Amino acid sequence: MTNELFALDLGNKQTKLQDKKGTYVAPSSLLNERELESFFSNGKLKDLDLYQISAEEEKYFWGKGVLRYTQDQLTDTLGFEGRYNRAEYKRLAALSLARLAKEYPQAKDGILKVDVVAGLPTGDYTMENIKAVINTLKRQYLVQVNNDPINIRVENVEILPQPIGTLYDLLLDENGYLKENDIEDKRFAVADIGGGTVLLDQIISEENGFRFDTSNRTQSEAGANELYTRIAQKLNTRYGINSDIHVIESSVRQGIKAQKFSYRQSSNNIIDMTEIVDTEIQYYSQRLVEMINSSFKNLSSVDELVLTGGGASIINQRLLEDQITNTKIRMTDNPEQANVHGFYKYGLSQRLAKEE
Repeated sequence: MTNELFALDLGNKQTKLQDKKGTYVAPSSLLNERELESFFSNGKLKDLDLYQISAEEEKYFWGKGVLRYTQDQLTDTLGFEGRYNRAEYKRLAALSLARLAKEYPQAKDGILKVDVVAGLPTGDYTMENIKAVINTLKRQYLVQVNNDPINIRVENVEILPQPIGTLYDLLLDENGYLKENDIEDKRFAVADIGGGTVLLDQIISEENGFRFDTSNRTQSEAGANELYTRIAQKLNTRYGINSDIHVIESSVRQGIKAQKFSYRQSSNNIIDMTEIVDTEIQYYSQRLVEMINSSFKNLSSVDELVLTGGGASIINQRLLEDQITNTKIRMTDNPEQANVHGFYKYGLSQRLAKEE
């Protein structure tokens, strides 16, 4: 029996997961059950599941609903140096596997066998980090999810450089077959705007696969979290409030389509922060243009500049198109999920290759 295929993109701000049943996205923050001990709860909390790893005493709520709680209540997995050896990262990985596995009867009745494809930022793509992530993932798990035991055995793990995920998403169809044939000898520049980092890479498509141009690479810690922090500072300066970064992030994400942004302190105190957010998005987008131009000095040789990552849906794309005119700019259809879609499609393509 073929193992199930899971794809994981464990971002600093958002976790993206995919299997054959679909895609799941949730903040990369956990809510310790102890934080709710003083609150009255009637039944299951909305958009949250309760997890407990067999080797740990602590229980954590995790899911899309965690952003309803304050920054002080949440355990954040945002981190840079040494992130892949930290307990927070390992815990998030285990919960992610359990979140996907809980939909499979085999995980409850026996042991669900799984193959995993995951990614690392190119600046972190070292043998030391690759081994650390493989050691974290490749094992057997017992995780209680809403008091139901979930058994998982990860048997095979492949770690890809993160931007490759976006290219596989663009170039492969939903079954793992190549859908764009005219890609050989093309040079792609990828701007992956995540929550904690901005990854700028150039990738050349060759007959035998992809090759990174390491002379055109930048990894910056100026991810979308920097934008949210500046908005918080402006709210504090203008209105004298100690705003919550998680509330700001949620408000920006919810308001981006209508271009209307509000900060809700309570039902009686709602601040219109549209002007502040617009100004800061403009500033952040301008900084991104400068970062791209300084990192990619050969843009006239680039066939496509691909914008991806959760922050790509927030930036002022028109500003980038007006100021970067010497190459084609391409926005992925679902930038936040593009990498994890690509990881999954890559896994499918490797299975197809083994069948040939």
